[in-house]
Formats: sequence, C-alpha cells, structure tokens
Amino acid sequence: MNDKNKHILIVIIAVAVFFGAGGGLLLVSFGAFSVLTSVLGGAAAAGGAAGGQAASQDNGDIICDSDPSASQNNSSAVMTATVPGYGTYTVDSSQMMYAKIIIAVGKSKNINDKGLVISIMTALQESKLANLKGGDRDSVGLFQQRPSQGWGTVEQITGETDANGQKDYHGPKYAAGKFFSAMLGTHPPELTWEQYADQNGYGAEAQRIQRSGFPDAYDKWQSLASQIVGKAGGISCSEVAASASAAKVIAAGMQQLGLPYCWGGGDSTGPTNTSSNGGNGLDNRPPCDTHKGFDCSGLMIYVFAQVGIPLAHWTGDQIKAGTAVASMDDLQPGDMMFFSSNGTEAGVHHVGLYIGDDKMLHAPHHGATVEVVNNVKENSYYKTQFYQGTRVLPDSGSSASASSDAAPAKKMPYGSVADLPFAPATLDRSMSKGVA
Repeated sequence: MNDKNKHILIVIIAVAVFFGAGGGLLLVSFGAFSVLTSVLGGAAAAGGAAGGQAASQDNGDIICDSDPSASQNNSSAVMTATVPGYGTYTVDSSQMMYAKIIIAVGKSKNINDKGLVISIMTALQESKLANLKGGDRDSVGLFQQRPSQGWGTVEQITGETDANGQKDYHGPKYAAGKFFSAMLGTHPPELTWEQYADQNGYGAEAQRIQRSGFPDAYDKWQSLASQIVGKAGGISCSEVAASASAAKVIAAGMQQLGLPYCWGGGDSTGPTNTSSNGGNGLDNRPPCDTHKGFDCSGLMIYVFAQVGIPLAHWTGDQIKAGTAVASMDDLQPGDMMFFSSNGTEAGVHHVGLYIGDDKMLHAPHHGATVEVVNNVKENSYYKTQFYQGTRVLPDSGSSASASSDAAPAKKMPYGSVADLPFAPATLDRSMSKGVA
C-alpha cells in the first residue's frame, strides 16, 4: 500500500466510529464516543492501576502526527499534548519506544489502526507507557496485567533481557500479545471487538479487556493515542488525504446509519418527514408521515451543511455544485458519487457520499435505511452506473484509491451489508426531477 493510500485508509477507519458531537485535541476532531456508564464492581482482573478522573468526551481524532518535524526513527522525538481531565502531558523517547513495540505486535496480529489506538490508550492509562515492575496488588507491566489473574508470570510480562543480558524486550512484546489476544478472543456473542468499540466507544473496549475499577478513565487518552499511532507510522496530519471538512462531513453521515429512507426527506438540520410523494410519477412512494428520514440528496444536504456548504434538494443541481471527478479511482473522501441510468447527466438518478476505503454512504431507496456499501468500485452495478463524482470540499491533494501492495489489515464493514443489498430497479430516483 503506498503512503497516500495508507493515509486514506487510516482516516476512514477512524471516521467510521464517531457517534456524537465533540471537540478535538491538536488533531481534527469530529465526534465523541459513548462511554460506559456503569462501573463494573469487584476486583480489577487486569488493571488495578487505572484511576483518576473520569474521561471527558474528547474523542474521534484522525490518526496522524500533529508535529512530524522529528522523523519516526528519531529516538529523541517527544510529543506534548493537553489531556482532558489530566493536563499537559509529554511523551518521551522511552514511551515512544514501548508504543512502537505495542504497535508492531498489533500489526503482526492484523490489528487495524482502531485497535492500535485502543491499545495505546490502555497503556497510557495503566502505566503511562512504562514497563512497571509493580502496581496495584500484583499488577505489572505496560498494561498492568496481573499474574494472579492468568496474564503470565512477572518475568513473562516485564522481562527485557535475554539469557545473555542482551535487550530483547520480550516482556513488553508478550504483554502486548496477551492484550491483543484478549481483544480478539473475548467479546460478547455475535460481536467482534471492532463492532463492540463502534457501538460503545474505544474506552469501553479497553475496559472490556482490562476490567478496571475505573472504567471511564481510558477515553481521555484517545486523542494522544491517535497521535502516537500516527507518529509511529510516520503519518503527518498535513499529508493525510482527507481535510478537516471531509472528516466532519463523513462523521455527520455516519451518525445517520440506520435511519429510514424517506422520499423528499432531509434538510440542513437533519432528517425530516414528508406528507406526500410529490407526484413525481416515477414510482409509488408512500409518504413519511410517521417517521423522519433522508432520501439520497437530502442526506447530502445535511452532511455538507455541517461545513457550511448549501446544496439544493436535487441531484441535477448537486452534480454541478463543485468540480467534476471523472473516475472512481480519483475519488477522495467527501466527494459525492452520482449514478446515471443511461450514461448521461440527464439520466442521473442517485447520489452517495464516498467515505474512502472503497466505501459509499447513501440513503438507497424506500424500505431501506442509510447504510454503507462496501467495495463500491468493484460492484458491477455501481461500476456500470457511475457517471461522475463531484468535489465541493477543498482538494486534499491525493487519490483515494485503495490498492495495496501488501495484505491489508483485517477490517470490519461499517454498515450492515457488504455489496448490493437491493434490486437495481429500486434505487432512489426521487430527486431526478426535483422537489418543490
């Protein structure tokens, strides 16, 4: 995977899980996660050192390095940030070394960047990214894992030298491996760790693994953890191929997942209802008297309103609202995607939002809900029907192609379906003749 495509993938992985409004820390922020509201009782099985103030909801940051002046290979590089509820925090070269060990172990297990951020959040809270030889009760190491709870021996968790006295850091590697094994292996029925994190927040996934007496303490580290993962990967925020506006637009759209389709529905304030089908004569669309929702172009109105860009409630106008993007391969996150039944502008019948990583967010048709289509560029129907993209956001300067020269990290779909979930004839054509 080339660097530009890697940046796109990382951004979209981060965007996919933002479910609330919130501010950011040094990075582009566009959402805050729900946090676990119940405090789990009993002894902390994995981490007793987690403590302090409950996390403020300052989450949802792009994974990148806000200060890339020091090379990722520069062992003296430091990072300073303000952590909500904690204050100014500086990451030194030793902490970055341990972070890189954790990240390397995670990547070896095909953990994506979302999981890497969760691991660094956890280590920051539990040990401040230090290989501690002690802690609460018998907690030790980066993740304050307890030998008495089956995490391993003290030597296994904390050892750093081999039999010849040479540094091999086998303890931190082991501890990280145990953490990721718990992430992959212990989850509620029918939920992956990633789905659990998407539904409940990064901090909740950390707590599910650690079972700390302070379940809300992890969230405050998410912004800093995102930066650390970015620095470890040499990803500069200035190079990330999705602007702050694109991130905000995509996050606003992802918050609408699951809302019902409603012909003529949606405006700059959110989902709306309609009392009639508008007499468009295209097909029989019942009114949305009993529920609020979006149609395809109404969803575009709402998401772009979040960055101050007004759009008309008609695909025929929206397609002309910005710069044309002729090829799917040139799409960038935040571009609109238009589909035509006959290969002409007059035949345009549907619009969706490209969110990167070969995924499109859209409101498809009556009876369906706002969803994400995976592998949209490879889908034979969308590939054939694609007419053009339209870019109304600032050009990020790189392509969103998702090709890769290496095996990709394991990814979960952001929506409920992976391919075309409906008959092509039922695609939204509602706005092809406008709404009064």
